[in-house]
Parts: sequence; structure tokens; C-alpha cells
Amino acid sequence: MYEAFIPEVSSTLSTVVINDVLQAMGRYPNDNASKSGYLTINSSSWGSVNSSELQAPTSMTGGEIVIRKNNWIIDRHSINWHGGGSVSYNTAGSSYSPATGFGFFIQNHPATLDKHGEWYYNKATKKLMIYYQGNPSGANIRVSTLDRIINTQNSASHIKLNNLTIQGSNENLINIEKSSYFDVENCQLEYVGKNAINTIMSRNLTVSNSQIANALNGGINLGWDDRATVVRSSTFSKIHTMAGMGQSADSQGNGIFMSETTSDVLIEFNEFLENGSNAIYFNGNNINIKNNLIDTFCFVKDDGGGIYTFTGTANTTFSNRKITNNIIVNGIGAVDGTKPYGANDFPYVEGIYLDLFANGIDIDQNTIGNVKSKGIFVNNARNVSITNNKIFNTGYSIFFTSDYTNNLTRNITMKNNEFLNKDSNQLHVFVRSKVNSLSQMGTFDNNIYSRPINEMDGISLQIPEKNGLIDLQSWKDYYWLDRSSSKSPAAYDSDKMEIDEFILFDYNNSNSSKSVPLSGTYVDLKGKTLSGSVVVPAYSSVLLLKM
Repeated sequence: MYEAFIPEVSSTLSTVVINDVLQAMGRYPNDNASKSGYLTINSSSWGSVNSSELQAPTSMTGGEIVIRKNNWIIDRHSINWHGGGSVSYNTAGSSYSPATGFGFFIQNHPATLDKHGEWYYNKATKKLMIYYQGNPSGANIRVSTLDRIINTQNSASHIKLNNLTIQGSNENLINIEKSSYFDVENCQLEYVGKNAINTIMSRNLTVSNSQIANALNGGINLGWDDRATVVRSSTFSKIHTMAGMGQSADSQGNGIFMSETTSDVLIEFNEFLENGSNAIYFNGNNINIKNNLIDTFCFVKDDGGGIYTFTGTANTTFSNRKITNNIIVNGIGAVDGTKPYGANDFPYVEGIYLDLFANGIDIDQNTIGNVKSKGIFVNNARNVSITNNKIFNTGYSIFFTSDYTNNLTRNITMKNNEFLNKDSNQLHVFVRSKVNSLSQMGTFDNNIYSRPINEMDGISLQIPEKNGLIDLQSWKDYYWLDRSSSKSPAAYDSDKMEIDEFILFDYNNSNSSKSVPLSGTYVDLKGKTLSGSVVVPAYSSVLLLKM
């Protein structure tokens, strides 16, 4: 254990970096323990939790409890009292209650330090304690002493940051309030205690050719009444990757977040790599999300997606929102610390997630692959077009809910999509509805439903007249949907090859086409035979079956 006096820290310390690696504060249990270190809640009330698994080495009073209150909320609270398996805490900062079966851990207490790199900062003595294995004299240990590095407000305008490396904040790295024409170009923003860029009531923010990395909470947070934002050709990596180090309550932990009053936003040619929650959480009007790569997301919190939106009970009508030519792969899910609704549920992570009453959205020519649960989740939405997308190896290709009889899922266009299931336990379509009239949801046609490992019963219904599986032909005959849609052009034979040899999935997240060599004769999902090589257009993909 090592200790240093750091009087320069202005308030709370969030950011500690050892040899260029961002470190989490000490916690009990450690994150490499069973269930990622979450202790299971046996009972709870407002402001307290109890667990038979809590066997801390000493009283954790004065520390911080981190509670997974549901799939998308991880809240932090100061501990008022701890004894045995019980903890009472200050409820400030969140309106959510703890739930039996979910998890918690304890951090920000000196007794938690038992793993290399863990730290604790005592605000009263201004001393930093680090658990370091070996001699730290040769290590590069840095801490943030400032809350914010750049702060603008009150009509600041025409500011340009170019070719800068900006590191180390305990709160927002760049905070922009009531300002306009703020450009961040060719910059590296990293080691961030909260959000790399946080704006409110601002205009014409442009972020281009920049890197945002190692942010404990979020990348770019577009707040109330922000307009005319462009984020282009930038990389977001390692955003909100450590449970307990982000912020409490809703709408936290995103690569990019937009409030419901945000408008006129363009997000293009970016890469989102290792986002612990949603890569992009959008709201507002006139939103264009195109030609982005999203890879590895929702592994700290879930019930989210690579691209996510939520309208909610306000039921605001939005317009001109486009999700086009994005590549969304590797949705992981964050099961530890949660209690699944069903024992056999897939982890709650989606490629594109249109949450409660979402509307006014075009989803066109996207690629979604290797997502544990739903490729696209349409949760009680309306006025949505889903066309020309390719979805591969997801628990459900597409999932519809229509739970509100006064606001049913309606005006959905779903055409010319290619759905390919890899495993027999995956389904193409799931529909849960309060009414039987599924044909009134919208127009479904010319889609390809390919599950070559088993073509039977790829559609699941939970409606008043049917609770179970049906095949594509029954879907056509009884519900008058997908009349011209088709199944797989080829069947899988396990005696001939492994499934990973049979299916070729490749994507191209660049601005120019690329050629992919073929190790034999293949057929695409439309039945076209290919050999030699195949050309993959920019921000597109191929789904092929080996003959």
C-alpha cells in the first residue's frame, strides 16, 4: 500500500491513471469475483439493502454503495451505516429503488484496497492511497486535479481546438454552455471523469477527426436545446467500461447522448469501440446517423442497444430521423447483477432499439451481427420504416411489442431485409400484442427469413389467439404478412462442414468497396451463386452460404 498527499485536487477525485491505464477505485468484492463482484440483494427498502453474501472485512460506513437497480441503472450512494449484511445509504441522486435479486458492491473505502491499481482518495486529508504490487517508483502515476479543463458559457462563439491532446478531468473535460460555433478538430480527448464534451443550449458544435477515449461516463452529451451538431470521422473508445465509475440515474454511460430537445444532428463515419452502455442514444428531430461502425457495446449496463432511442409516455411526435448504412456488431449484454425476467431469456441487448412510443424513424441498409438478443427491437412504436437491412446471428432478427390498446404499434414498413439465423434457438420474428389483428401493424414483404440449420417455426407469437411458434407459410396465410417473402436458398448439413464454414459474414466499414476472396462456391440469400471473390460496397456487408 502506498500513499501520497495531493492538496491540488479541488473537490472529488475521479481519474487516476497508472502507466496510461485508467484505474477504478477500490471495491468489494473485486470485479473479477463471481458475478463480476455483485452481491445479491435478498431484501430491500427505500434507502437500505440486505444480503447474506455481504461479509466485508470491516464496517464500510462512509464508503459508497453501487447498486444495479435495473438493467439500465447503476446508482451510486454514500453509505450512512453498515453492519453485517445490511447497508443503509443516502438516497440522493436517483429516484430508483433497489430490487430483490439484483446486485450491489461497495467502493470508495480504504478497506476495499486489495488489487493492483485500486485506489482511495480521502477528501478530508487530501491523501491518495494506492494498492500497488511492486515498487511504484518507476511507474507513471497521474491524477486529475481539475474538475474541468475547458469551460465556455454566456454566448462564447467561434472557438476552434485543433491538434490538441486534452487529458485528465474529474468532471467534464470540455463544458460548453450557451455557446456557438465550437469546433474540435484533430484532437485527442482522454482520461475523463464524466463526459468528454458536455453541452447545453448551444449551437453548431462540430467534432471531426478526433479521438475520445477512456471516459468514465460518456463521450459527447448533447443537453437541453442543443442544435446543429456534427460528429464526423472520429473514434469513441472505452466509454463507460467500469461499473461504479459512471454517473447515477437515467441517460448515463453513452458514447453520444441527445436530449429530447436536441435537433439537427449529423453523426457519420465514426467508430464506436467498447461502449459499456449505448453507443448512440438519440432523441429530437432531424437526426441523421449514417456510415458508422459500432463494435462491442452494452457490457456494463444493458436493456440498451448499439443505437437506442426512447420517447416514453410524453409520446412526442418526432420526424425526419434516419439510421442508414451503419454496421453494428457484438452486442454483449450485462447479465451479472441483474435478475432476468425469464430463465431462458437472451441478455437484454439490441442492435437498434426503438423504445417506448418511438416514431418517425427510417432504418435503411444497416448491418447488424452477433448481437445476443434482438437485431431490431420495435417497442410500441409507430411510423417506422425498416428496409434493406442485413441481420445475422441475433437471438431474434426483429422483435415487436404492441402492449397499449390506445397506442398500438402501427404504420410499420418492413421490406427487402435479409435475416440469417445461425443457431436453431434463434428466431426471426417475435410479436407480442394485445390484439390479434397483426396485419394492421403495417406492410411486411419481400424479406428473406433464412435459418438453414432448421427452417421450421421461426416466428413466435404472444397474442390473444396464439401463444407459440409458427412457420413462414402460416404467417403469410393467417396474418396476410410477407406474402412475397422467402426462406433460405440452401440448407445446412452438419455432416459436410461446421456452421462457421458454411456461413460467410463479412462487412466493410470504409469509404470504398473491398473484395473478399471466396474459398469455394457460395450462394447469397437471394439465391445468386458466387465464386472467386465478392465485392462488398462501402459501409455494407455480405451474407453467403457455402454450397
